[in-house]
Amino acid sequence: MKALLLISLLLVTSLSFSQDKSAYKIYDLKGKQVTYAKMLKSLLEMDIVLFGEEHNCAIAHWLQLELTKDIAKKKDLILGAEMFEADNQEQLDSYLIGTMDAKEFDSTARLWSNYETDYAPLLNYARDNNLDFTATNIPRKYASIVYRNGGLTALDSISYLEKEWMAPLPIKFNSELPQYKAILDMMGEHGTPELVMAQAIKDATMAHFILNTYKVGQVFEVGLGILKFPVMNDRCPKCDYKFEREPGYFIGAMYLSYALAVAQGVAAFVLMALVIPTLSIEWVITAVICTILIFSKKNYKWSRILYIHIFPW
Repeated sequence: MKALLLISLLLVTSLSFSQDKSAYKIYDLKGKQVTYAKMLKSLLEMDIVLFGEEHNCAIAHWLQLELTKDIAKKKDLILGAEMFEADNQEQLDSYLIGTMDAKEFDSTARLWSNYETDYAPLLNYARDNNLDFTATNIPRKYASIVYRNGGLTALDSISYLEKEWMAPLPIKFNSELPQYKAILDMMGEHGTPELVMAQAIKDATMAHFILNTYKVGQVFEVGLGILKFPVMNDRCPKCDYKFEREPGYFIGAMYLSYALAVAQGVAAFVLMALVIPTLSIEWVITAVICTILIFSKKNYKWSRILYIHIFPW
């Protein structure tokens, strides 16, 4: 997968504008100044663009919005942002589809202080143009737990549901990365290994949700919240393959889903009987039901994907 790390984008505001009144200058990785048009042409060839912004720079936010608009004119676009936390995805989706107004969104989502001026225009553009928008960051509460409670192992005790809001644990952590060493140097006596670990879980979570949202030739769109079923695309965004050949085509997939659920339930029953033979039948049945419920979203996807391969066009 080709990806462009746009952290090399350097925005320089100037007190004295040139003749074209440009409010920024753009440099590539080698420090060579390039035009906006050349940058845009390069970005249109990429699968993933990471816009490295200064959070309090108005010019950066303006350019981010303009770049989004220009890319969206040429190709399908999915947006994601560090300033939205994963457990607010439900509110984000509700705002985008119009079931939650701006006032309610502001009161229920943990928005940054400069949201209204710097990030609302980007989100509103996504809403007005039916673009998906992913909350990529870990909820700040859990980054704080890592920082204050001894590092990444502090996350071992949180619930299964809470772990849905971050990168799969354990994450690979390398304290020798130059960026993490720079954080320690910058923070001086306030820098600790736990501080770097808190940043690492943020980085891993953002990478996880970016990759989880973008899939080459993906079959399923991102669902509206973790408790709702995914929505299937009409066609493959890469090869234009039409998934549902005719109305009712996927009725047969229900039988595959049923078979998967039965297999998982039987496996859970046998496992419980072998591991805890003294467990009452009520608890065994509860474990079987929970197993089927946990895998229900996966079975929905798996059954349809299997059905497509068994009965292709």
